[in-house]
Amino acid sequence: MNVVKRRSTWATSTVGRALPTPVLMARLMKQVSRAATAADLDGLRPSHFRLLAELPEQGMRISDLAERVGMTKQSCGQFVTTLVAGGHVEVHTPPGDRRSRVVVRTNAGRRALEQFEQLMAALEDSWAGHVGPRRYATFRQVLADLVTG
Repeated sequence: MNVVKRRSTWATSTVGRALPTPVLMARLMKQVSRAATAADLDGLRPSHFRLLAELPEQGMRISDLAERVGMTKQSCGQFVTTLVAGGHVEVHTPPGDRRSRVVVRTNAGRRALEQFEQLMAALEDSWAGHVGPRRYATFRQVLADLVTG
């Protein structure tokens, strides 16, 4: 007996069930990763840009940055090391506190972040074009509500 498997769509599993929201979100993030890789943004991944975007202009201690982005201090430190090696951030020791390290975005980091933001705007325009601007605006608002909820 020949069994033809039904081709899965992006929103349903191979057995026809709706995929859980985290799976759908992961698939959107895969599109983000592919776009970032294709754009060759100084070899940085979207996770690096999450740190760059959350870093205030005046800089921030690594421990505070880790808390802000929901990472351990050790993981954040590894990301910072990569960003320092690429010239995207600098790390300074504040006077009077030799144990703290403050991370500050460099001009190269600002330029890379601007490029990433432009790339993400183009990708979001593509998504909005696929589902319509009103539905996409609703989608973004729902995500924002869930994040701040």
